[in-house]
Amino acid sequence: KYSSLKFELPGQTYGGLPVEGDISPIGVFANANGISRIGGYWFPKIIVSLEPKISEASAKNKLNGRTFTYGDIAGNPRDYRVGQKDLNNVAHKVVFVKKSSQGLEFRLAWEIPVGQGLSWTVYIDAVTGEELEVVQMFKT
Repeated sequence: KYSSLKFELPGQTYGGLPVEGDISPIGVFANANGISRIGGYWFPKIIVSLEPKISEASAKNKLNGRTFTYGDIAGNPRDYRVGQKDLNNVAHKVVFVKKSSQGLEFRLAWEIPVGQGLSWTVYIDAVTGEELEVVQMFKT
């Protein structure tokens, strides 16, 4: 009988903030013979200012009126326009890891939950205001 096990280590933090973004947490894969594979990211040296220049309210305001396009159950594109009611959840500061042509960049960002039911998580750079990533939180 063949069995295997996978477990993920708790996510990395920096200055008390979770490290998120274009990365995967460290995962350990094992079987009857022992550990077979370890994968994921851990950064020994992160350098990023933890002082936002853009407030949570300003970051959220950038999303008011923004349109997200998603596929409905039949695969047809649908638009969802963000209103003030979609921005009522608390945003959190995170260290966002962004892949670029120069390698990996560490950014202080606001992680903003948008919507209810149909929802997204949007990462806004807390220094420049740049939209870093949008993650659709529902399956279509």
